[in-house]
Amino acid sequence: MLTESQKDVFETTMKALEEDEPLLMFIDARGGTGKTFVLNAILAAVRCLESNTHGSVALATGTTGIASNLLLLGRTFHSRLKAPLSPHEDSVCNINAQSTLAELVRLARIIIVDEAPMLHRYLIEALDRTLKDLMNNDQPFGGKSVVLAGDFRQCLPIVPHAGRGTIVDASFKRSKFWKHFKKLEL
Repeated sequence: MLTESQKDVFETTMKALEEDEPLLMFIDARGGTGKTFVLNAILAAVRCLESNTHGSVALATGTTGIASNLLLLGRTFHSRLKAPLSPHEDSVCNINAQSTLAELVRLARIIIVDEAPMLHRYLIEALDRTLKDLMNNDQPFGGKSVVLAGDFRQCLPIVPHAGRGTIVDASFKRSKFWKHFKKLEL
């Protein structure tokens, strides 16, 4: 049921997970291209992968309540990952290393963030710092597979009282991590 571009996204993701290779991917998808459909297919497939005697953990997040509700077992990015509401360049997510949430994040094979272009780049960088700390790994995002999805042509981060330049600078495309992400289009 997947289109060719959806199949490419799905197969790229599953191949990386099956080979236990960290994947950093951005899915550039305009409205109506089936982004939510393919993200849910990935979530279902990952959760069916065997990990000891249980399925694998896949964390589904969205930047808005609507985006997160459309994902299987989705939560908002801020709720699931305890992201700061007013991020700055040194922010981290508020996840205690000994908490059950930290253990859940460690077990996760993949973290998906839908409508990611709405996040301030400081939040993506905070996720990187947090995952490096929780995983005790200096690779980008602690060696975790992270899939971001959305459309930069829609809604960018909200920066109160800011001009165009400041808003564009707050975009994830301005982050030092943008170059590490494989870009696929739907």
